[in-house]
Amino acid sequence: MQSIQKFFSTRFVGAGACAALVFAISPSAFARPTLPRVVPLPAQAVYVPNGFDDNDDVEVIVHGHLPSTCYKLQEVRSRPGTKQGEILVQAFALLYPGPCLQMRIPFTSPVKLGLLKAGNYSVLQDVSRTTAPVDFRVANATTESPDDFLYAPVDSAELLPAVVSGGEQILRIRGRFPLMFIGCMKVKEIMVNAQKEILVVQPTAEIVDDPQECGVNRSDSFEVDIPVDRKLPSEFLVHVRSLNGASYNRHFERAAAEVSPRQ
Repeated sequence: MQSIQKFFSTRFVGAGACAALVFAISPSAFARPTLPRVVPLPAQAVYVPNGFDDNDDVEVIVHGHLPSTCYKLQEVRSRPGTKQGEILVQAFALLYPGPCLQMRIPFTSPVKLGLLKAGNYSVLQDVSRTTAPVDFRVANATTESPDDFLYAPVDSAELLPAVVSGGEQILRIRGRFPLMFIGCMKVKEIMVNAQKEILVVQPTAEIVDDPQECGVNRSDSFEVDIPVDRKLPSEFLVHVRSLNGASYNRHFERAAAEVSPRQ
């Protein structure tokens, strides 16, 4: 009986010592890591493509740079301003504790403003007033359809300078047509509208029911080259309307790299 009591006494004393040791080291060894905090990001540019109607989900595109790898883009928020027609937008990031790599990391992010009544508006940054107000107008819709045109489903765009294309400056867009049970879709016409610092691209499409064009050997992907015969600014946005109601947006910095666009 004494040996049994000694056995249990030794086991429980040892277990108590281990528990005390774990309790002693756990507060420092398993301390909760510092959580990131939300900080405003000053934008380099705010773009508002033209052509929005009062039945469109109006879109504004914010472009800027993250100052280091400790910043991760979170979202772009919008809210009404204090003046009539004033809209405030602001990009925000999650700031993590270091170590950080110091570098400029570009971001281009759209923000939806929703349905706006026809009229004149002005958009500016909310917290970081680093850009001038951008004025735009929302027109009355001319049709009950969400768009004036049927757009092709574009998912990428790149600019090829003359030195790369071997001739004139080219905007190349790519996409993939949706699966259709009757007929097929093809690109009809590409319309390019140049604003001061924006190329608004409207790739219209049409539905055809032609066995030759819609045969089983037809590829569902497409690529279209669009000549750009105008001088472009050193920094600009390419805004491409697309079938899904969203848009493809890409910011280019020709001064930094003539042949290498920045995403």
